[in-house]
Amino acid sequence: MAVLGRDRGDGPSFRPMAVTDSMTDAQAYEAANTTVRAWVRERNARHLANLEALTCPDNVGTVTAEVNAVKNHEPVGKDMHVVSTGAFDRHDSLWTLNTHFINDVGVQFVLGVRHGELLVCRIAAAPVP
Repeated sequence: MAVLGRDRGDGPSFRPMAVTDSMTDAQAYEAANTTVRAWVRERNARHLANLEALTCPDNVGTVTAEVNAVKNHEPVGKDMHVVSTGAFDRHDSLWTLNTHFINDVGVQFVLGVRHGELLVCRIAAAPVP
């Protein structure tokens, strides 16, 4: 479960959340919300093993840059602070969750279900209504 844990240098201290197609939308939303918040927390804390455990192996764009920066001990920019999450959608193994940060920035986290586990694959611009 991607709720608690810290990277102590010897591998991840937790696993991604297990998800299934049979989850209700409310359960799936909670899994996505928890995964996004855990990913952001581990990114801010620069816990590489936990960050990699929560990230799709085929990640792209911002997610790739964030993970590589932590891996290479480079600056990752300002800490992200999630204020709220909003619109949630899921289509087969692709899930999206709109996420709002303290600096009035909104993004859409794209999550993927891989082998029954929910992982962060991409961070995209939030759709404009």
